[in-house]
Amino acid sequence: MDEYITAKSLNDIGLFVNCSERIESIKRIEILQSLWIPEQNYKYPTNNKRNLKFQHHWLYKWTWIAYSKMFDGALCKYCVIFNEHEGGSGSQKLGKFVLTTFSNWKNAIEEFNKHDNNKYHKMTLLKFDCLMSVPNKTTDSILIQLDKKFKSEIEQNRAKLKPIIETVMFCGRLGLPLRGHRDSGPIDCDNPPVENDGNFRSLLRFKVMSGDINLAEHLKTAQGNASYISADIQNQILTSCSNLKLKQIISKVNAAKCFTVLADETADISGIEQFSLCVRYF
Repeated sequence: MDEYITAKSLNDIGLFVNCSERIESIKRIEILQSLWIPEQNYKYPTNNKRNLKFQHHWLYKWTWIAYSKMFDGALCKYCVIFNEHEGGSGSQKLGKFVLTTFSNWKNAIEEFNKHDNNKYHKMTLLKFDCLMSVPNKTTDSILIQLDKKFKSEIEQNRAKLKPIIETVMFCGRLGLPLRGHRDSGPIDCDNPPVENDGNFRSLLRFKVMSGDINLAEHLKTAQGNASYISADIQNQILTSCSNLKLKQIISKVNAAKCFTVLADETADISGIEQFSLCVRYF
């Protein structure tokens, strides 16, 4: 009880962990501005045999970190105050730095960097920036700004994906093979490969050389699992194009007064029967 009273008088960040009440916008700013920050000469307690403890300079290197004297651990003051209890892929339950304090100082640097790059953490920082930039601090204005940010991200992602889809469609229309020899991995536009890596990758490289800034930035900065240039993605784009084209044909056939269906079956060179279907319509 005495520890709680002390923490409350200090305005310790630990008081707001798992807070059931929704904090109003103005109150959030007041809390963040009045949170307790240990002094330079504060003696942090050790918590294991190796005598490891919280390092004061971490507060300046990672400005989102707040030290809780109440729990002897680190928390993300923005994720805590903005009640971000779910986030990431599939709205996963958040743990350390948000719902629980972090005190494994042996792996501190690694965990700090990991939280720094989390998508839900970045979204919380965006909410804080929006809140600080709105003069009257109304929730509606913040939601509008967040909506604009989402729309901007969607437009940027479409601009990155558009030249990739166009390249696949170009090869498809001309009956050109997409694949080449050793055509996996990232595309280095500055150093073309000695071996032929296929029409698809060569055309993308040509687009970058022709001045496609969005594509160039995407190929340089995209993560390996989000580059959208793999053979699987190429096949998915081809399948989507095929489905759209098939829908257009079906729509025209249904609108026609009459049509005929031609079918034929023959064996390929391996002896497997191949069935072809043709529809003729006015």
